[in-house]
Amino acid sequence: MKIPRLTRRLVLPALTVALAVLSPATAVADDEPTAGSSAPPAAAAPGGQTEEGTAPSPGGVVEWAVQPSGPAGPDGRDYFVRQAAPGDEVIDWARISNFGDGPLTLKVYATDAVLTEDNNFSLLPAADTPLDVGSWIGFDVEKVTIKPGEAVDVPFKLTVPANATPGDHQGGIVASFSTEGVDNGEGGTVTVDRRVAARMYLRVDGPLDPVLQISDVRMNFVPGANPFGPGVADVSYTLTNNGNVRLSGTPTAEVSSWFGWFGKSGTGPEIPPLAPGETRTLSVQVPDVYASGPLKAALSITPVISPDPGGPALDSLTGSTDRWAVGLLFWIAVGLLAAILLFIAYRIHRRRQRRKAAVTPLPDSETGAAVPGPAPVPVGVAVGSGNGSADDSTGTADVPGPADR
Repeated sequence: MKIPRLTRRLVLPALTVALAVLSPATAVADDEPTAGSSAPPAAAAPGGQTEEGTAPSPGGVVEWAVQPSGPAGPDGRDYFVRQAAPGDEVIDWARISNFGDGPLTLKVYATDAVLTEDNNFSLLPAADTPLDVGSWIGFDVEKVTIKPGEAVDVPFKLTVPANATPGDHQGGIVASFSTEGVDNGEGGTVTVDRRVAARMYLRVDGPLDPVLQISDVRMNFVPGANPFGPGVADVSYTLTNNGNVRLSGTPTAEVSSWFGWFGKSGTGPEIPPLAPGETRTLSVQVPDVYASGPLKAALSITPVISPDPGGPALDSLTGSTDRWAVGLLFWIAVGLLAAILLFIAYRIHRRRQRRKAAVTPLPDSETGAAVPGPAPVPVGVAVGSGNGSADDSTGTADVPGPADR
């Protein structure tokens, strides 16, 4: 059955990866393949055709796609996501669509997923033998030939070994097309193996071990256009899945100043599921943060088992970091504080000087020696007058008058 024209127009070209084999030389260059994106749902087609077909004419469009399907055609899945117990057998279907100009003969098989150096999902090179879920999948046919504008549904069987480890296993269903005799520009020819794949996620029943780790938390402050206004704190971190199941979550970060003042918070986008062993560097932006000197960032993530958000609740993960962020407003505040402190110190100094001057005796104008002040008058002593006598009954002493001197 032909693929509707509208569907063909909406399909983006799938990602392909070349495996070049130099000829007549013996050198081999392997490029790790990247899983292609699934095509949009297409109309159902009869069972896969296995007879050999001819390759497209030179210069013709070669374009195909792989997506999950079922016995009645595509069922809306983006990836193959299955769950099974050790020893189970699972039947599934892959839809392979030919969007090219001519008939296309493709090799179909399964392989294991790997993580690239930058932690992207990829597949084993075609020459490598799968050892995990890719080795558990078998097809009844090795090749299919598809007419232009048509599609086939190819069944396959997944047999889970009895000793399969619990948790998530990743792989891909691959459809590859080889072009031989391509000039390599150096006097030789190459065989180009282009591969398109749909991802396979299998969860084997058994104890799940969700372990997510936060590390390398850092903060970068980006000032705003207004020197007196707030900026944005960018909190970056590294997330590693050390468990046996895919994990996701939503990160939140809170940035505050001294003693928790001026606290602001931000929530990042949902973290794409991390496969077991995968490491990814992400970030959360916190707006409306002032450059008020020392800043502290507290990061929190609650892991969620993916794609099972209804699973058991997991403990939150935390991480923190701090740094200094200074701006014009900060320096103005520092200047005002310094001026206030200097003014207080000056007032204290002046007060001490006045107190010291109040208790220090005045010096003699000629010798510089201190001149004692007048002697105090004794209490209860009467000053004589007339003959200088005083009434003894009053208990006063006689004081000589001027006539006695």
